[in-house]
Amino acid sequence: MYVDFYKPQSEILSQYIEGFYFMNKNQTYPFQYFTFPNNFCILSLMNNATLEIQNNEFFIKKSKNRIQISSLTYHYKKQLRINYLGPIEEFTIYFKPNAINNFVENMIDFYHPKSVESFEPFDDFKKLFFNIFKIKDKTLQIDYIETLLLSIFKEKKDSLIENLLIDIEGELSIEKIASKNGISRQYLNQYFKLKIGKSPSEYRKISRFRKSLNLFSQQKKSFTEISYDNLFFDQSHFNRDFKAITNLTPKEFLANTNLDQENIWFII
Repeated sequence: MYVDFYKPQSEILSQYIEGFYFMNKNQTYPFQYFTFPNNFCILSLMNNATLEIQNNEFFIKKSKNRIQISSLTYHYKKQLRINYLGPIEEFTIYFKPNAINNFVENMIDFYHPKSVESFEPFDDFKKLFFNIFKIKDKTLQIDYIETLLLSIFKEKKDSLIENLLIDIEGELSIEKIASKNGISRQYLNQYFKLKIGKSPSEYRKISRFRKSLNLFSQQKKSFTEISYDNLFFDQSHFNRDFKAITNLTPKEFLANTNLDQENIWFII
């Protein structure tokens, strides 16, 4: 899969957004790939396209009619198979964990499965965001979207969720994290889902999976070393969690994946 990936130019946006990508014009169609769970909140805009979802499989193709699809992906536990049946115009924003709450009011109203097919958090959303496809120069497109995002940005300081996100990356149990922050485990789970759209245990499992991929890519460590570095009990625990997410063993995954890319795709 070929995409053009950009980091935000704005210092403010760079704190909240990992990056943007456009589908590269040199991409050949049809093509398919697997994408794997991550903790970003991903907003995709597809212009003149249709989207069909069957279980964990997406089918995307060009539409003869003027159809605008805004899709929000915030939580999936297993790999998704994405099928592009024809060329479309697509632009995607990767929001960091909790970041989208600074751009959208009442995100709890949109943390549901229907947001994958249609995400419109305010009345003029599509009118404003889909204007990006009327601009043909990539630099001007990025300038436009950054200006738009800054215009709807409202910083919401939340020390509790910020502390929880830090603690979840460590080795404390969920129960001990709750105690450290002066809340019950039940409240921790409820509040985390309210802000992030998934449970803290699910978030932690995905985070460890992603960290293991970084270690594979950067340090070339053994499976055993990586399992202990990411706080798994042993290599069998690591292998079990890895296969639950990917349906593949670590060796099978690495044999078919390019870890040098900004985004990790398993190409079919």
